[in-house]
Amino acid sequence: IWTTGDTPREWPACGEFDLVELLGHTPNRLHTSVHFSVDGRKEKDRHRLDVPGVGAGFHVWAMDWRPDRVDFYFDGELYHSFDVARADERTGNAFRRPHFVRLNFSLGGNW
Repeated sequence: IWTTGDTPREWPACGEFDLVELLGHTPNRLHTSVHFSVDGRKEKDRHRLDVPGVGAGFHVWAMDWRPDRVDFYFDGELYHSFDVARADERTGNAFRRPHFVRLNFSLGGNW
């Protein structure tokens, strides 16, 4: 589950929130990433959460996007926060613009 900015700017300048990514080779590890650029440099903020047996039940992921920060939750517990000001650059901030929500059910890959 992820978002990308509603802007003609290229990635990562458009901004991207990866609310949750699960990888087959680490099935009990959840990844959350924020991708953006600052004055043309690719930047990222990543966090991982180890949850033994995560695939054995139903879980709730949530993202609370506020003007100054984005909070990420797993089953109601805050596990990561991102300071939106980290993405400030001369041309604006990708996280102060609308985003598209994307659902991706990809299997496989190198990451």
